[in-house]
Amino acid sequence: PGENSASASLWAVCNVDPARGLVSNHWVSLHEHGNVAGFVPILVMDVWEHAFLLDYRPSERKQYIDSFFSNIGWSLVEDRLQAGLSSITVPH
Repeated sequence: PGENSASASLWAVCNVDPARGLVSNHWVSLHEHGNVAGFVPILVMDVWEHAFLLDYRPSERKQYIDSFFSNIGWSLVEDRLQAGLSSITVPH
């Protein structure tokens, strides 16, 4: 999505699919569009302007995203990933 496009207002969600053991990224908008049933979110970034307007101007979305990634607790993301993968059902 472009910096000034309406579609830039959303959540970016990294999910694990416990049925297949795959990780995938999804854009979620309007609270219900883009959520994948059965997937386990392991990292979610709120990119709606209300998430960063106290610290950044709307034109500074890139700086907000850079700051978000520099502050991720990767060990927690790994824990969520492992928890999502541990629920995989292996067919017999």
